[in-house]
Amino acid sequence: EMVQDPNLFDGLQNADAYVDFSAGLKALACAVSKLATDLRIYSSGPRAGFQEITLPSVQPGSSIMPGKIN
Repeated sequence: EMVQDPNLFDGLQNADAYVDFSAGLKALACAVSKLATDLRIYSSGPRAGFQEITLPSVQPGSSIMPGKIN
């Protein structure tokens, strides 16, 4: 919702609303980045990471590549 500032000169000179909005976006971006990094580390391979997230195989291997798991 957009409202007119009671003091127009103060509203033109100060960018308080923009600073608050930018700080909120930065905090959100940091939280999403941390979540993505944690998921990447937890699901990494057996020798390089924790391997705490395991996904079951969906389909058996193909006839061309018998050991492959989809």
